Amino acid sequence: MRILIAADGPNITSGYGNIARNLGKQYSKKGHDVAFLSFQLLGGPVKEYETGLPIYSAYPSLNQIVMRKSINLFNPEVIIHIRDPFAHTPNYFPQAYSFQEWKGKIKLIGYIMVQSDPYPMDVGLALNNNYDIIAVPTNYSKQVLERAGTASNLIKVVKPGIDTNIFKPVKAKKEDYGVTSSKLVVSVGVHDRPHKNWISLLYAFKSLKNKFDDVQLFLNTGTGAYHIEHIITVLGLSGSVLLPAVYIKEWGIPEEQLNEIYNIADCYCILSTAEGINLPALEALATGCPLVLTEHPNHVELIGNNALYVKTSKIAPGVWSLDFLPDIEDASEKMLEAISKGRHNPSPELIKQISVERFAEDLEKLL
Repeated sequence: MRILIAADGPNITSGYGNIARNLGKQYSKKGHDVAFLSFQLLGGPVKEYETGLPIYSAYPSLNQIVMRKSINLFNPEVIIHIRDPFAHTPNYFPQAYSFQEWKGKIKLIGYIMVQSDPYPMDVGLALNNNYDIIAVPTNYSKQVLERAGTASNLIKVVKPGIDTNIFKPVKAKKEDYGVTSSKLVVSVGVHDRPHKNWISLLYAFKSLKNKFDDVQLFLNTGTGAYHIEHIITVLGLSGSVLLPAVYIKEWGIPEEQLNEIYNIADCYCILSTAEGINLPALEALATGCPLVLTEHPNHVELIGNNALYVKTSKIAPGVWSLDFLPDIEDASEKMLEAISKGRHNPSPELIKQISVERFAEDLEKLL
């Protein structure tokens, strides 16, 4: 089968890029003819890029015209689109694009992440016109889309997965990453999205240090939506917060190194106000790291009782919804509890449940 995966490029270490790359690997191994429709690629198709895939091509997709040319060049039987559905609505995405012209010619599957509720109606309705099947990670996501006008019979729940051959328990040393404290809290996410809520995490970490001083925070992000360095200085956390630039020469941490960082962590904490999946939480879970998360419905459904959840209220103003605001003091208490519990060995059943192999098989049934 000829499968075109439309997403962040397979060489991009975003959540969507990681999902696309991992699915591409699995489907290539199964004998499918896989290519990528990359939203970051310029020029012609790129052959055998440096991601370790068997053999594949990446085609550019900057706008509707370029997308049309790339799709016609590869001539797929299936397109799997992994991106926020806002890309189909001009109100939310200036260079909106559509798959409608391929309806009935190519099987169109959207793997859609739903972060917040209520969802804009024009976005929910646009999904009906762009896809034959809409796959979502959780039942919560399905319900939100149904309320926004997406046809219920089009929506299937397919839980995500990660590469558990990379993210797994390994031996690693804190000192190799510049950690000088006995305990380490880790958090990973993009720098330019306000919903990652780095401000609350830094304030919660400050409160944690008031209770237990021998701890540092590795924050795999940077200044963007928030001026991280300023808040670190204001809170008197200089030397207690490690940012990638401190010891990583290039921006972006290879997955094998990120796995080591999860393995030296005594707690993984994210206080995001909105989340579609939160792949880093699954990655940290696969290494045996204790999790502290916002009590967002997607977190609770995907992680279950494998995390400590911070008291959370649906009161944070978003662009088109009320999002989930965590309690800072409770977050510091939950981090202290997680650190006290210690790391654990994840069960084989859990690893299978969150693996990309299981994810790829479940999604393949829809092809």
